[in-house]
Amino acid sequence: MHAKHITDLTLTNFRGFGKLELKGLQSVNLIVGQNNVGKSSLLEGLLLAANPEQMRRLAGMLHGKVTISGYEDEPDPLFDRWIIKDGDTKSTVEATGAEFQNYLVLGKAEAQKKPSDCKHTVYHTKECMIWQKEKASALRLRVVSALPSSARSMVTTVGNALRKRSGEDLIHSVLKKVDSRIQRIRVDPVEGGNIVAVDIGLSEMIPMSQAGQGAVRLVSMLAELIGENAQICIIDEIENGIHHTALKDLWRGIAEISAAMGVQVFATTHSQECLTAAHEVFFAEDAENKHDFAVVQLMRVKDQVIGKVLTEARVDDALENDIELR
Repeated sequence: MHAKHITDLTLTNFRGFGKLELKGLQSVNLIVGQNNVGKSSLLEGLLLAANPEQMRRLAGMLHGKVTISGYEDEPDPLFDRWIIKDGDTKSTVEATGAEFQNYLVLGKAEAQKKPSDCKHTVYHTKECMIWQKEKASALRLRVVSALPSSARSMVTTVGNALRKRSGEDLIHSVLKKVDSRIQRIRVDPVEGGNIVAVDIGLSEMIPMSQAGQGAVRLVSMLAELIGENAQICIIDEIENGIHHTALKDLWRGIAEISAAMGVQVFATTHSQECLTAAHEVFFAEDAENKHDFAVVQLMRVKDQVIGKVLTEARVDDALENDIELR
């Protein structure tokens, strides 16, 4: 089951982009580019396109501002103020897929009236308004921040993954391939509440927090992908906490989960090793083209940021010419 819920995305006057057009997005997408070129802004645009009603939570979704009940849901006026490109009063976000289409207009609240071609108002603060051309069914979203997950949020996501039909087998299968120490995980009741416990071959299972940052990061990613019924999953700085020797197995696991669960993945990286590992898994090892994969390259040309969805041949060329990632 190939998950390509969003295949084309256009952002106009959004964040630092004048106009960014991406066509041919795939089931698994790896976003690369130098620092401050707009990778996080692209993720924000994808999240907004998939579900504009998440705008009030958008500031916290990528930056780890979560409460026990989930992402913060109070608008951030400073965030809203800069969602539209500096110097402009209007921005547009357009996304299409085989069974999805959404067109949004963002306006500075004090300077913009409702556009005549938009029927719905989906967000309104003192700093920003968002209108929708036609009512579109929102896509289900999950975000794996670059920051560590809280112990309480992990209990929920891991529990959901383990309860899913075939979820327990799938998560343990992938975990063992990526980190051979991990035999199994479970949610354990302890005094004071539940914890995620992990079997790494010691005399008893230990709290997940004691297994190391890499293990926590890995379990967080896989549990979000398997357990949360997401159609789109965002993973910021996917290589964080993962040893370079495990990157190919991580990508194999993501390919397997994406296909099995129907979730489209967008990940960012600063790591050349991460890009090389993905290239080997999705291109070199996939002679029968079973997996859909694209590299999205963002680059600054003069004063503009442009983006390209790279084919296999162009990724080969980019790797040979030491594509800039930092």
